[in-house]
Amino acid sequence: MKDFYFPIISSLEDFSFQKPLKVRSQTITKNVFLRLQYENSSLYLSTLYEINPQFHQRSLVEIQKSLHDFFKLYSLNFNQIKLDQPFFNTLEHLHLVPESRFYDPEIMYHIEVTILFAMNTLGISPIKDQKIKQNELATSSDAVESFLSTECLKFKITPKSLDKDLLFIEKLQNKNPKCLWRFDGNRLWNIDQLITFCEKLPSNLNIDYFEDPFLVFSDRFLFEKRYPFLLALDENVEAFFPKLELFTHSPIVIKPSQFGISPLYQWMIHHPKQRVIISSSYEHPSAMLGLKLLAQLKPSEFHGLANFIESPRE
Repeated sequence: MKDFYFPIISSLEDFSFQKPLKVRSQTITKNVFLRLQYENSSLYLSTLYEINPQFHQRSLVEIQKSLHDFFKLYSLNFNQIKLDQPFFNTLEHLHLVPESRFYDPEIMYHIEVTILFAMNTLGISPIKDQKIKQNELATSSDAVESFLSTECLKFKITPKSLDKDLLFIEKLQNKNPKCLWRFDGNRLWNIDQLITFCEKLPSNLNIDYFEDPFLVFSDRFLFEKRYPFLLALDENVEAFFPKLELFTHSPIVIKPSQFGISPLYQWMIHHPKQRVIISSSYEHPSAMLGLKLLAQLKPSEFHGLANFIESPRE
């Protein structure tokens, strides 16, 4: 294979611009795209850092500087790509161990997303050309008619909208009885509220799981004794990641931007029986390459890859 070398970014200013971005039907104004622009090259790479304190801990400045520093310090070579190794084993000089700051999960994620996008642009992408099954997203404010052919629906539920949510579920169940339901509780429920909700659900509903419904984590153990429904980990994955073997029966919904791509790839390879759903947290489409790479390890699952942001028009 031909050697590919990553050009050096000439300055930090090369990849700084900010514009309002359309996400589904909303406009988000506090997002900054990092466009890596190279001199004497037509190769343009884009990634995005979403300023979202719920998911991310690193500031935009940290991400921006880290990307700049990494590609200034290290050249890349794509001759011996290993997806389960940090930075996919693409450092030109493998004996050079990157500084510890680049192993921060969020920073590693953005570096690896950029490397994957470079591979894709150069025609050596490790991502297979295969369809990835995806769940659709809905709330009770959406039109039921939009989901008549949906195979798998992630439906957000809240105690405040219980009656409205149940009405939506009943209507869609009557029109699309084969739909697989995933209820996203966003840690808003206590156990009494969720029991009330479950008792009012249609008896023939095809339920995959409830996603982190409880405000108090220990309520999940009481709920599991009473109901056969699976409880997936989502918001709590990061806290329990070192001990996920305790939840082998639970589906794991993972946002790679919290962990890095290669560490998750390695973990998934070593836990082939664990149900894993890859979920996005509003990335630029270029970042979806990393999520697709991971999702392809679980081809039978419906993944949550719908949260991507449209590229801004210049």
